[in-house]
Amino acid sequence: MTRATQHRRSPLLATLLAGSLCALTLSGCGFQLRGIDNESRPIVQHLQLNIQGDTPQNAVARELRQRLETAGVSVDSSASLELNVGAPEYDESQVGYGGSGGNQERNISLRVPFSVQRTTDGAYVIDGQVVQVNGTYNTSTSQLLQRDQERDQLQRRLSREAASQLVERLRAASASSNADILSPGTPSSSASSTSEAQ
Repeated sequence: MTRATQHRRSPLLATLLAGSLCALTLSGCGFQLRGIDNESRPIVQHLQLNIQGDTPQNAVARELRQRLETAGVSVDSSASLELNVGAPEYDESQVGYGGSGGNQERNISLRVPFSVQRTTDGAYVIDGQVVQVNGTYNTSTSQLLQRDQERDQLQRRLSREAASQLVERLRAASASSNADILSPGTPSSSASSTSEAQ
């Protein structure tokens, strides 16, 4: 490589290094560039919350409140939008059977119905949607205590995933130009989805 070629590449290398250093410095201060990830998308800031069966035993309700708070959404009884969340529905079924040892693979499906309404006129911004998540666990008929622990652990994981998906639905609706979530307009709905909890 000639000395002239090295001289031409040095300013480019210096520029790249400076840009990287600047990005690292900003991220260290808590600054995030918009568009980097889902959390940078806009989300409604105030929301009424109507959860069916809102008891301390409702893990979905607990997780949802926590995720809304983390996303910067305040639960406010005077907000112009209301998130309605139905009672979580768990459905457990056997997937496979291991024979003489009594080993089983079991599937749990969690469905959480929800909708979003404007409180001013009751119009639906998101109408009659369902978040559904699934997961499996392995158990044995001879280990009942372990089976209960595995089931509880999976249900907690599914509750976290369902709450996370609910918040992402709100975020997607907030960011969509077709669903004017902050002002009157034509209600819009998004299709329900299914994800596998790992």
